[in-house]
Amino acid sequence: MTEGQREIGALLEEELAQPHPMNRLLQGEVGSGKTLVALRAMLRVVDSGGQAVLLAPTEVLAQQHHRSIRALMGDLGEAGLLGGAEHATTVTLLTGSMTKAQRTPAMSAMASGEAGIVIGTHALLEDNVQFADLGLVVVDEQHRFGVEQRAALAAKAGRPPHVLVMTATPIPRTVAMTVFGDLEISTLRELPAGRAAIQTSVVPLRERPEWINRVWARVREEVEKGHQVYVVVPRIGGDDAEEGQVDQVDLDETGRWCPVFAKGSWPRSTPSPRSWPRARSPDSGSLPCTADCPLTRRTGSCEPSPPARSTSWSPPP
Repeated sequence: MTEGQREIGALLEEELAQPHPMNRLLQGEVGSGKTLVALRAMLRVVDSGGQAVLLAPTEVLAQQHHRSIRALMGDLGEAGLLGGAEHATTVTLLTGSMTKAQRTPAMSAMASGEAGIVIGTHALLEDNVQFADLGLVVVDEQHRFGVEQRAALAAKAGRPPHVLVMTATPIPRTVAMTVFGDLEISTLRELPAGRAAIQTSVVPLRERPEWINRVWARVREEVEKGHQVYVVVPRIGGDDAEEGQVDQVDLDETGRWCPVFAKGSWPRSTPSPRSWPRARSPDSGSLPCTADCPLTRRTGSCEPSPPARSTSWSPPP
């Protein structure tokens, strides 16, 4: 482990031993070892007789965490199985795409306390999901979840649980929570030994579409070396969201959404979106912007043409 992982791990262990719940943000670059720090905190809670849950924004990420944590724990994560360690626990996965036959034993292990570590997606927020003694809530990529969603998971504990949220991309709302003392912050500033620095390239394909061939050539070069490549593209329509999933990226700090606000500018005559009624993005499968939106009342549509340069402005900081 890096020195930062050791220091933050010791700090978390100290806070977990306090009579009041921990509320801490762990931030660090991709690959800095946040998951290992969180796992050590979860194991401390399990050793004390409680349960820990890790909430991930997507099924792919939840399954990845499930595989990596089981691999790190080895026989300590195979309670009840042949070859499992004497003091092992069970690592359980719960996602929205699992069948009833798959969900039933997982939910039973959670409710009975057999599952010391639970990893899942928004499916964990359902009313029928219960825990025997939830002591720690870990939220990965916390900017993808709303305040109410995190609170709904914490409410499944008999008493206020410890909360650890992780992110590689802090957002203004998170910074504000740290300023006002609602969230302590720890930062991993080193990469684990043997891990090469991550190269990031921005490719403006809208302006230079002919560069796409070179993009995939670079991907092929890195994969042939045994490396991994992470491709980030602008979000497009057609995403299949789980029940209850709301992507917070396009929302303002009050939780309101409107296409005009999401695009970053709106006509000067339009009131600030902060005064608009709550409305969720159509991408999340919920209602579009309401009829009370000032732009809808004025133009009859909440998808206007981009305003002229002279009549547009950006929201103040």
